[in-house]
Amino acid sequence: MNTNNAKECTTNDKNLNKDKSQIIILHNARQVITCKGDKPKRAAHLRDIAMELNSSIVIEKSTIKEIGPSANIMARYKDQIKNGTAEFIDMTGSVILPGFVDPHTHALFTGTRENEFQMRIEGKAYVDILLEGGGILSTVNKVRKSSSDELIEATMPRIDRMLDYGTTTCEIKSGYGLNTESEIKMLKAIATLEKQTPMSIVPTFMGAHAVPPEFRNRLNDFTDYLVSEMLPAVAEQKLSKYCDIFSEKKVFPCEPTRKILEKAVELGFKPKIHADEIDPIGALNIGVELGAISAEHLIMTTEEGIDILAKSDTIACLLPGTAFSLMHGKYAPARQMIDKKVAVAIATDCNPGSCYTESMQAVISIACTQMGMVPAEAINAATINAAFAIGMEKEVGSLEPGKKADIIAMSIPDYKYIPYHFGINHVNFVMKHGEIIKNTSYNVKTN
Repeated sequence: MNTNNAKECTTNDKNLNKDKSQIIILHNARQVITCKGDKPKRAAHLRDIAMELNSSIVIEKSTIKEIGPSANIMARYKDQIKNGTAEFIDMTGSVILPGFVDPHTHALFTGTRENEFQMRIEGKAYVDILLEGGGILSTVNKVRKSSSDELIEATMPRIDRMLDYGTTTCEIKSGYGLNTESEIKMLKAIATLEKQTPMSIVPTFMGAHAVPPEFRNRLNDFTDYLVSEMLPAVAEQKLSKYCDIFSEKKVFPCEPTRKILEKAVELGFKPKIHADEIDPIGALNIGVELGAISAEHLIMTTEEGIDILAKSDTIACLLPGTAFSLMHGKYAPARQMIDKKVAVAIATDCNPGSCYTESMQAVISIACTQMGMVPAEAINAATINAAFAIGMEKEVGSLEPGKKADIIAMSIPDYKYIPYHFGINHVNFVMKHGEIIKNTSYNVKTN
């Protein structure tokens, strides 16, 4: 394997290593940002990135075996390095982090909507574009006409860009089908992407993303269709463990929100909820009451909503890039949430309408500059807390013995440099499940 140059991210073999018994040592990093923790980080703990200085990481059989001072690691593994049973990678001067976890995306779609971007610049509201048949419904029209292969082909480059920018685990929602056939087509395409790429992908069913044209002005009928047909069909085929809903006054208000999520819970789904993005209508309370693993957007969340989240196990999944792209000048109250002990994660919301980006680095920068998060908080929110937001915390989101070796590295002086020097890709090394899928900077030695 030639790991001295970047290699193509996409692979048709999910079992990435040919010999997973070989030990790999990432040696002598300036900083190893472990983000370790056994529960979501809140308040002052969100600033604790559990950094190790001048340390090395030992990887065996796709998992992290140990992390420790470089001198100690070298002393223990010098014979394996000498006889070639350990692969030694000199990471001197680098900053190593867990692979980013992106817990909220709509990355599976065909077609783009740059024309709507200009409409928003010129003052058109996002919901008004939707109600006029654009927005989500524009993408629904394209996705319904696309085959599964076309959806996969269109999405694969986005997965590659995510990996290139350091995301090694992501969630992808359905929601651009809005009928049983197309939603199942989307969820099956997501499952195929998970098998065909190095990325770990968590699918979320979001049939309640908008009211489709055939149910225009018939919200109650569409709600009944979701509850009686779509949800049972997805549950029967076991295509997703999560069910999300876009709960807003002009989309799915509280009554259909409760009806849909209660049915989802009855069928064994774990709820998620898009809440308080445009108006705080009380949907957040419903989501928390029903045990939502995450509540998303939360731009307009009130003090009462923050208090409800603080007392719950629901992760507040904030989307800084969406507020930035929508250009309305309002961001989720991250600082108040953190200070009141809400567990906060951040995500890209990668989608063709309101936020087209695959870069968690960009999102980290916006979280710092526009939402008052310090770099350590934003990094924990993009790793360990993000992993909790999609139920992947036992496998990814931190660098700890026994967890998957999902690791990224950057040739930067300090982790705070990531949001500070914005607009570029700092990641020059990506490892997924112990397999190097990108390396543009570090010397690999096998003996």
